[in-house]
Amino acid sequence: MFLEGERDTHEVDAFWPEHRLVVQLDGFAYHRTRMDRERDSATNADLELAGYRVIRLTWNDVVVHRERTLRRLRRCLETTA
Repeated sequence: MFLEGERDTHEVDAFWPEHRLVVQLDGFAYHRTRMDRERDSATNADLELAGYRVIRLTWNDVVVHRERTLRRLRRCLETTA
C-alpha cells in the first residue's frame, strides 16, 4: 500500500486508516546500512508530518518478542481510537 506523506509517497507494510497507524517491517536485507536507516528516518518524519503514527518492527520484535509487540500494537490502537 502507498501513502502520501507531507512531501513524498511511501510504500508501507501495514496500515490501519481509522487509527492513522503505519507499521513498517525492517528486515535486515533492506534496513542494514547507514543509508537505509537515514532513508527510514526520513520516511518516518515525512509520514509523521502528514499526521500518521509510524512504528518500525524488526524480525526480533515480530518473532522473539511477539507478545510485547502485540501489546504495543494494541496500545497504539486503543490510544488512537
